Amino acid sequence: MRKKYYEYYEEIYAAVLASGGDSFNRPPEGGFDDLFKRSLLPPHGRVLDLGCGEGFYTLLFASEGYSVLGIDVSTSAIALADKRAANEGRTDVQFRVGDVTHLAGLSERSFDIVLSIHCYHCLSDALDRRAHLQESWRVLRPEGIFVFDNMAAPLEQDLASFRAWHIQR
Repeated sequence: MRKKYYEYYEEIYAAVLASGGDSFNRPPEGGFDDLFKRSLLPPHGRVLDLGCGEGFYTLLFASEGYSVLGIDVSTSAIALADKRAANEGRTDVQFRVGDVTHLAGLSERSFDIVLSIHCYHCLSDALDRRAHLQESWRVLRPEGIFVFDNMAAPLEQDLASFRAWHIQR
């Protein structure tokens, strides 16, 4: 069976760890002070970060007082996230290796916020994308908030430079 696109992220994160690196993805430049002050997010609650990678958003939400669980398919990404949490002295966050298309062990309607930040585009199969969205809604409380941020494909004329950038990263 052919590997799914998102399964290659384990190879990327394993290479980062093997090289002694501390990050594959860099957080966006600038401050996040207003992210929580000016948003519609509840001031507290349970957050699920799907495709959490190194845990940037997981730790960000934890620092704001939320109870957060981060899930990623890559064991190496989770190792980086655990290392980052330990370096920050955070004990109020959990990371788990898992499949964002099948959230085994998570109860229905158990999260106030579900994050899918740059996760959806990693699911190359239409059935996986549907399953990801269905599982997100399954674990989200009725009054909960689904935060969805997705990268779009580049324009045809930009494709060559996009591929070169992605391979270099």
